Amino acid sequence: SMWTSLVTATVGMEMADLLSEPGLIRFITIFLVQATNLLLFRFLIQVFGKGKAKLQKLEWLLLLTVFLFSGAVMVSLQIAEVREQFSKSVKILFLCVDISIVVINLVTIEMIAMLNRRNQERMETERLRMQLQYQTQYATAVQQQEENIHRLRHDMRHNMTVIKELVNENNREELMKYLARYADQLQAMIAFARIMPVLMRLSIRS
Repeated sequence: SMWTSLVTATVGMEMADLLSEPGLIRFITIFLVQATNLLLFRFLIQVFGKGKAKLQKLEWLLLLTVFLFSGAVMVSLQIAEVREQFSKSVKILFLCVDISIVVINLVTIEMIAMLNRRNQERMETERLRMQLQYQTQYATAVQQQEENIHRLRHDMRHNMTVIKELVNENNREELMKYLARYADQLQAMIAFARIMPVLMRLSIRS
């Protein structure tokens, strides 16, 4: 549409003659159209190729809406030029409208792709931040577990020392009382050892 409007405005040929009659001017117009299509496809590949931009449904809807309305306007201008004979100034006006529509579409594509890339970068940054937070929580949980294990080992050594002294003193009554308390402590240690992995997983997921 843009090239046919440019040719008709430049050489003064009617749109119907350009589209129907063979000749050098029509050949040049077709060549320009195909060359522009190749450039446009190359531009689209650069924008959307290799996962640079993965559009969401709303972004596709916005893009297609702009394309449809632009296409409807350009087709209407083409039909008007084919059916009516306009002056050169009007043809130049139509050409300006076509060029403006093309520019608007290209700018729309680039803006949507740019916003999409920024959104992907923001999401990736957020994902890395959450991953770092999980790793920090996991490291803290592991450190707490090591400290608890160290404390439990120290308590066990202390308990073994007390039991050994009571056995050497042959203090059976105190030994039985201490063993009862130690059994309760041991059960608490076992319960803590069982629940600790669960607490670590909850800490990482939270």
